[in-house]
Amino acid sequence: MKKNATPKKDLEAGSNVTYTIIIKNTGNGTAYNVVVKDNFLNINSVYINNINGIAAYYLNGDQMIPITGLNLLDLFSPNGLNFGVLYPLGINATNNTIVITYNVTLSSKVYPLQVINNTVQITNFTSLPDSSSPNFVTDPRNYESNASVSVKGIEFNKTYVGSKKWSKQW
Repeated sequence: MKKNATPKKDLEAGSNVTYTIIIKNTGNGTAYNVVVKDNFLNINSVYINNINGIAAYYLNGDQMIPITGLNLLDLFSPNGLNFGVLYPLGINATNNTIVITYNVTLSSKVYPLQVINNTVQITNFTSLPDSSSPNFVTDPRNYESNASVSVKGIEFNKTYVGSKKWSKQW
C-alpha cells in the first residue's frame, strides 16, 4: 500500500491537496473483504475546510474503472471502508490494484511550518468471500502508509525607504 499527497510543501490556508492511496495485491491469492481506514479526519479535522472529490477505482493497465455502490466516506469512519466481496483484490492486472483519491482544502487554522501527517491502514482482508473468514491482518501497522504535507514559513521583506536628515542645533 502507498499513500501520496500533492503538493507536499509550501502550503497555506486555502491550499488544495490531493491524496492518493494505492492498494495492490502482490500475493498469490485473491483478497476479499478488504477494509481500508484513513485517520486523516480523526487527527487533522481542525486544519481542513472540507474533503471532496473522493473516488475509488480498479486500475486496469492505464484504465481506471470506477468502484460504485459504496459509501466512500466510510474510509474515514472508525470501522473503515469495506470493499467486501463486490470488490476483491485479485491476482491479475485487471483487478489487483485499487486506487482511492480525495481532495482536501486547508483551513485558516494551519500555522507556519506545520507538518500535517496522516496514515492509512488495511485493517482486514480474508482469503475467502465469506466475511466471517479469518482476518489475515494481525497488526494493521504492517499494512500502512503515511503521507505528510507542510505549511510554508513566514516570509519577511525589508524595504529601505530612506532617512531624515539629522541636524544638530546648539
